[in-house]
Amino acid sequence: MKNWPFKVVSSVDGDPKVEVKYKYNTKEFFPEEILARLIKYLKEIAEIFLHQSVADAVITVPAYYNFSQRQSIIDAAVLADLNILRLIIPSTAAAIAYGIYIVDTAEKNVLVFDFGGGTLNVSEVEILNGVYERKHHKDITLDSGALCRLRTACERAKRRLSYFAQTNIEIDSLFEGIDFYTAITRARFEELSADIFRDIIDCIGKAVVYGTSLFGALLSDHKSEVIEDFLLLDITPISFGIEAAGGTMTPIVKRNATVPTKTSVILTTSIDNQENATIKVYQGESEMAKDNYLLDKFEFCDIPPAPQGAPRIEVIFELDVYDHLVVTAQDKLTDNW
Repeated sequence: MKNWPFKVVSSVDGDPKVEVKYKYNTKEFFPEEILARLIKYLKEIAEIFLHQSVADAVITVPAYYNFSQRQSIIDAAVLADLNILRLIIPSTAAAIAYGIYIVDTAEKNVLVFDFGGGTLNVSEVEILNGVYERKHHKDITLDSGALCRLRTACERAKRRLSYFAQTNIEIDSLFEGIDFYTAITRARFEELSADIFRDIIDCIGKAVVYGTSLFGALLSDHKSEVIEDFLLLDITPISFGIEAAGGTMTPIVKRNATVPTKTSVILTTSIDNQENATIKVYQGESEMAKDNYLLDKFEFCDIPPAPQGAPRIEVIFELDVYDHLVVTAQDKLTDNW
């Protein structure tokens, strides 16, 4: 945090606050308060454009956001006088934008991807291939093996430019016995790639925003032929589970499960005549429970005296489309909740 351009301080309750200095005044804000101001500004822009008030919204959040992070987004929206109809992940929104106009009834598998580093390989090869041709008047595209080696070297160079301002690319006997050497700076790479970045970001940004808007219309009272037959079965991007013996994580609602969902697991006692059991609920993918996010814990009491392993305690997880999780426990032998 020492490299952040702002100062983070602790509130009375130990929660983080951001210190803001403006016109010789210093104030402290919770992150949710700062985000609320941004959301409210966007809300005002939408109201000006639509010539009507905006009360509801669908917001996209990163797939890796846990329950606490998602709740912070909702809290910020409430502060901005917005009612959140649903939180969805960007790839889901992009998929909606793609799928809403598909008229083919055949079942299809569609890949929705983030435009990441690996997909920049082609443009890099074209850039560096241009340098190679100017130097040696050779067409490297005639040799697939040489092209593959150049592509691999370009990928490594691109990764190095994430850490260094300049890097070199050296390949011995790249093509027809000619050694290849060139240098590229981060600034030059960004300049050469600027058009590609702009086109891709614009395309993906529009798809995510458009898909989110369509989903918002689907959840509202708005009627349209475009969305009348559309149904979204969303999934939970992160697993929910409990701490088991040895501190391991036992997933109950597993990642990518369709929501809403209801599932359960049977637990038992670890010692003879055990009267109580502490049930800790976590969210995350780590094998060890302590490495995941602790949502809550509760005590299941009044277990009748019985040998180790005899009681049957059913722990039930109910997760709705809003990511609201309800956990209950029942003794199957006594019906005690």
